[in-house]
Amino acid sequence: MGGEKNDWWGPLEGRRVLPPLFLIESAEKTLINALPSCRHDADPLGLVGPALIASGFLYKGSDYPHLEKGGWGGLITKGLTEEERLGNPVHRLAETKSGLINSIGLANPGAKAFCHTILPTLLALGKPIVSNLSGFSVKGYGKLAAILEKEGEGRYTAHEINLSCPNVHGGKLDFGLDPSVIREVIQAVRAETDQPLIAKLTPIVADLRPHAEAALDAGATALTVANTWPGIAVDVPQRKMVLGTGVGGLSGPAILPLTLRHCHALYRAFKCPILGSGGITSVDDALAYILCGARWVQIGTWLHIHPQEALAFPEELNKAIEKEGGLDSFLGALEDRE
Repeated sequence: MGGEKNDWWGPLEGRRVLPPLFLIESAEKTLINALPSCRHDADPLGLVGPALIASGFLYKGSDYPHLEKGGWGGLITKGLTEEERLGNPVHRLAETKSGLINSIGLANPGAKAFCHTILPTLLALGKPIVSNLSGFSVKGYGKLAAILEKEGEGRYTAHEINLSCPNVHGGKLDFGLDPSVIREVIQAVRAETDQPLIAKLTPIVADLRPHAEAALDAGATALTVANTWPGIAVDVPQRKMVLGTGVGGLSGPAILPLTLRHCHALYRAFKCPILGSGGITSVDDALAYILCGARWVQIGTWLHIHPQEALAFPEELNKAIEKEGGLDSFLGALEDRE
């Protein structure tokens, strides 16, 4: 990452340097039963506010200071798999003029190890914790859910299902591209848990309605709209792709209008619970998602690049929603042009 300045990122000089978010470190072993549940039964997902930290931007509880003091409605874990994964070859991150392309490769210690070493550090923050499931076969998703239920001992408030993983038994196409496969994945996870399920949809289809309908019919409680958009970064002098895998997932301001469109379309079609995710870097961005039908909003890239601004976001969002008359009066209230 170069030291040049641009309008969105700002100068690198003086920026707080964060520890690697995806570095797997040993954590102090703590009995999960000693920590309280943070489920909030008045919320359909058991969350305690509209502002959430998206999957992939928080690994353990000490990654960012003072998270326990903010008004976060919940924290979503990094992508978890059955077995340990070391992740993709470097480089794994590339800055763009209006976002971040990542190719982390689901680096994680495996679901069982995560539950016993990392989950306690997150629970200690006193916020609801949502797991993020990443599987490579339909049966694999079910097995992963079973591990998280058993080893987590009911301490996950909900489970978010990452449907952008490649199906190794289906030609390596993303699970989220085929509504019939989405249905199978959600059913496999639902068979292992009664907890709320959130289907995290891929954005790379023209019309997400058939995919959302399949997820909801199969037992999903809510939808995350949506995952990152595929993209590449090019090193012109070297005539090479920057990322070790070539293609990565683009997040940040560039994708905001694209994902808002999906959110608006799905809320109009189903009036279902939606978590808006993609491109939020201000309270107004979050309010735009809420107007389009998202009851909750996730932030990630903003937290990674400008943590001090982002950490103040939950309280500012709560004040803005109150000023607009409350969530119920503001949710999905966008004036249509059709």
